[in-house]
Amino acid sequence: MVIKPAENTPLTLLRFAQLVAEAEIFPPGVFNVVTGDGVPAGDAIVTNKDVGHRLAHRGELDRQADREERGRHAASASTSSSAARRR
Repeated sequence: MVIKPAENTPLTLLRFAQLVAEAEIFPPGVFNVVTGDGVPAGDAIVTNKDVGHRLAHRGELDRQADREERGRHAASASTSSSAARRR
């Protein structure tokens, strides 16, 4: 599981991840947090061949145009990574 929090609120999720690790809820490496600016970090997630095809977005997007563009980008990246895996 890879979670990317909003760039302006990463500390809450980082603390949650620390609590998850301390409680040993998941084996090491199953629960992962990626922080960073939205586009570079988000692109790295959606274009990764092992992650992008399992993408789910939760949260608020700033504007409708942004939502549509990000949705198209995520769908395109997911399709590309799925096709690459089948080769």
